[in-house]
Amino acid sequence: MPCINCRKDELLEISKRFPEAIDRIRRWEDAVKAASKRNGATFFSAPSSDNEWAAQQTIDKRVEWAKTSRGGAQYDMLRMDSDGQACTSIYGLCE
Repeated sequence: MPCINCRKDELLEISKRFPEAIDRIRRWEDAVKAASKRNGATFFSAPSSDNEWAAQQTIDKRVEWAKTSRGGAQYDMLRMDSDGQACTSIYGLCE
């Protein structure tokens, strides 16, 4: 957890409910970055031929992006402040 193909809403909920999962990915990225010739690593795909940009797409940047509204330029305060009491699964799998 999380899936490398998770949606924006899922990543936001994971960052709020399971911060230890985000910390674990951050440690993985740091370990891979230390051994990388490109000096970068990202858990999520960063499709670009620009190595400098791809190296900056860390889990922390993706979590910050998940806090934004459409377009990724403005924070969505309503989404950030939600307490997550309702089921957020697109499949309705919550108990």
